[in-house]
Amino acid sequence: PEEEREPLPKGVLLHLSFDMKSICRQDGRPYARDQSVNRNGAFMRDVEPVKGRFGTAISLDGKRSRIAGSDALLPAGTSPVSISLWFLPRKPGFQVLFTYGTAHTAGAREVSLLDPPGLCFFRWGGDDCQAENVPVTLNVWHHCVVTYDEIKRTVTFYLDGEKVGSVPGYFYTTRGGYLIGSSAGEGLFDGLIDELIVFSQVLSEND
Repeated sequence: PEEEREPLPKGVLLHLSFDMKSICRQDGRPYARDQSVNRNGAFMRDVEPVKGRFGTAISLDGKRSRIAGSDALLPAGTSPVSISLWFLPRKPGFQVLFTYGTAHTAGAREVSLLDPPGLCFFRWGGDDCQAENVPVTLNVWHHCVVTYDEIKRTVTFYLDGEKVGSVPGYFYTTRGGYLIGSSAGEGLFDGLIDELIVFSQVLSEND
């Protein structure tokens, strides 16, 4: 039986479940609806719906796949943010899970996998916060949460329900859209993505 999702905390600004009921065509192209009140859905190219961690997930090929949407109403400036997603990697190496903002003005925030294994949250042209030596197993589902606290200027990483790192960092973000599984053509992700959620506040370990 399909595993049930837990109730979401408040402050959801973007929610892509990738369930079949949320996938449609818009302007003649495949489109994933945003299930938050903001409706910042994403256009998709060369992706495949497959069985996911919850219902349906999206498979990216690490070559041509592209998922892109508007980051209107996502946390900008120095605002706090929490990014949560499920991912299943098929290959090792540096790969981008999610990024939003404007890269060419050093105003983008990015969550990525590292090589050797680890998690990274960084701002283009700015701080590079890493949780190193974090075991990421290929062909296995993992739950990643990254939070940024603008008051403490701290980035905290969670993997599969465990806190795996907390490091100082300062992030200023300008709007420019969001990408899933890539960043300006780099770090193309080969694997599955499910249940991507962006929150307006810093989630705690209990969340």
